[in-house]
Amino acid sequence: IPRSYNVNAQLDYVHPLSEIMKLETGYKGTERINDNEFSSDTMDYSINNYVENLSSKNHFKLNEYINAVYGVFSSSIGKSTSFKLGLRVEQTNTEGNLITTGQVFKQNYFDIFPTVNISQKIGGVHQVQLSYSRRITRPNIWRLNPFVNKYNARYIYVGNPELKPEYTDSYELSFMVYTNLITVTPMLFYRQNYDVISNYSYLTDTIVTVTTYRNASRSKAYGMDFLV
Repeated sequence: IPRSYNVNAQLDYVHPLSEIMKLETGYKGTERINDNEFSSDTMDYSINNYVENLSSKNHFKLNEYINAVYGVFSSSIGKSTSFKLGLRVEQTNTEGNLITTGQVFKQNYFDIFPTVNISQKIGGVHQVQLSYSRRITRPNIWRLNPFVNKYNARYIYVGNPELKPEYTDSYELSFMVYTNLITVTPMLFYRQNYDVISNYSYLTDTIVTVTTYRNASRSKAYGMDFLV
């Protein structure tokens, strides 16, 4: 029985510094409560009826509290160049409770996320844009849940409560071509991922396979998108 509750509080402020300069600041607080309870029944042939399978009973609760403040400064240079410089800082407090076994764990971490965006008009119509941003992917409740699921005698699945978030540095270069009919945007991108959340399997007792998650070192991706 999954139950989820989200509470958000947000405050934004915009202050024009001049005709070409603007400062935006704000705060966002997020509280996420995920309460998942799983149970199953097994046929008991001695009484010819289904009874609750206590070995598969799994009640896990995950609370996340995220406080973030941000600032964005935007301006322009002449009539053809504009830019935005942003910074967001976040404090995350996470608490997991495997109620079935009484296991409790906590994670607290502080993050800084800068952003840069520069745009240059070409010929008064077309535009080249260069951007950088840093992003976070937090592990979901299923990946953190330390309950041991024994699907059969040779396969076990268990979450990792020590799993850390995954971070991505993203670089993009796009060229926007405007016509009377359509807008065409070819875009080059490069993304560097750190502490990548990945599946991990290993053997115990030579015959039992355990599947869980761990943070790999890093990965990268690059390519080109063509948007119309």
